[in-house]
Amino acid sequence: MKWERCGSGILLVLLTLILAACGGGSSPASTPTMTASAATTATIAATAVAPTAASASVASVATAPTNTVAPTRPVAAQTRAAGSAAARGTDRPNGSAVGASPAASTLGQALAGHTAPVFSVAYSPDGTMLATTSGDKTIKLWDAATRNELKTLAGHTDAVIAVAFSPDGKTLASGSADKTIKLWNVASGKEVATLKGHTESVFSVAFSPDGKTLVSGSVDTTIRLWDAATGNAVKTLTGHTGKVRSVAFSPDGKTVASGSDDRSVKLWDVVAGKEVHMFGNQPRAILSVAFDPVGKTVAAGSFAAITL
Repeated sequence: MKWERCGSGILLVLLTLILAACGGGSSPASTPTMTASAATTATIAATAVAPTAASASVASVATAPTNTVAPTRPVAAQTRAAGSAAARGTDRPNGSAVGASPAASTLGQALAGHTAPVFSVAYSPDGTMLATTSGDKTIKLWDAATRNELKTLAGHTDAVIAVAFSPDGKTLASGSADKTIKLWNVASGKEVATLKGHTESVFSVAFSPDGKTLVSGSVDTTIRLWDAATGNAVKTLTGHTGKVRSVAFSPDGKTVASGSDDRSVKLWDVVAGKEVHMFGNQPRAILSVAFDPVGKTVAAGSFAAITL
């Protein structure tokens, strides 16, 4: 591999796994950092968007371009092109002006309602509903077809940073700077449980594929596994030395991936609660992780660039 640094570009690392070999209002330190140039708009698209000037606190629905999943070499080529575009003072690989509207991706109606930056967005499994979280301490549910606001879920006492639907779409999990995770009944909009245990902000939450387990990552450097039905803590996974910003289950639910400010991606055996592999010495803090649909590859995102 040859690493390239592109300032504040996006790092996309594809980590090929051999799972058999692996064993199968708060302080700035407690909430995601948003600089003066960071957008207060969450854009839903298949690719990352560079920060834009701050405006209203809204979520914008974007029409994702088709054929967005590319093999390894094209992804790397796109990353290099994005870096070159940044050097030219544009935000698009083809060098078009910032204000130009590319044919493959157009922004639709803005979902106005939040009164502070939008930190996280998630579609329900059936695609009929959208959930958004905000620094205004609320979660909002929207009709994905009409873009109308359906419900506002209030109960957190600080910024809500993370959100995830259960696989059956009946339960919503939210992670907050108030150090708690809340479970919500989607149909009623009522809070059904508050999960306590983390000692700092919760940056990421995810349900297992069968919906029985919830995983959370926190500024306190730990990952916690919870029984989604009872809200009881099951295991605490320790090993990271920096904030855990992202967690994800493998498609079979047997492995959890975590990304941290310690510049590593770790893999954990869910049943044993043990670390089984680490991809360390990444160039920058890891902000996001995701498994591919078959569980053989993990993608990790950071503020850097990589050539594969």
